[in-house]
Amino acid sequence: MSLRNETDWVNYTPNGGAEYMSAIMGREYDYEGINGIGDRIFNLVRAIWIRDGYTTHQDPLWPVAVDELWDLHFERKDREGVNYTDKEGFESSKQDYYDERGWVDGVPTRATLERFGLSDVADELEKRELMPKGTQ
Repeated sequence: MSLRNETDWVNYTPNGGAEYMSAIMGREYDYEGINGIGDRIFNLVRAIWIRDGYTTHQDPLWPVAVDELWDLHFERKDREGVNYTDKEGFESSKQDYYDERGWVDGVPTRATLERFGLSDVADELEKRELMPKGTQ
């Protein structure tokens, strides 16, 4: 394997990202630690999207303009006439992703936000009545 530059090792070692963060920040990070940081950031960004009015149907990962393209995608068939992508399967996968993240209908639950030290964010979503019902 040839490396294109001095930092390519980050992408090819199991703990490369943690080693890189440790070198840059001057404190020790491990794989779980940097994944936790990423999860915290991802949940914070998601909470901001929810605060700003995005819903599951207007998910920035699947914007409204893309929904029409997805509908066309779900109609594409192979030579045998079988759909390339099953819409129900896709929706099920999206729901599985939300479940894995600790979200209800694309919204982080209080427990999820608190797990990442974002209680104040959960309070704000709750105050705005944006927290998923039954998760407060």
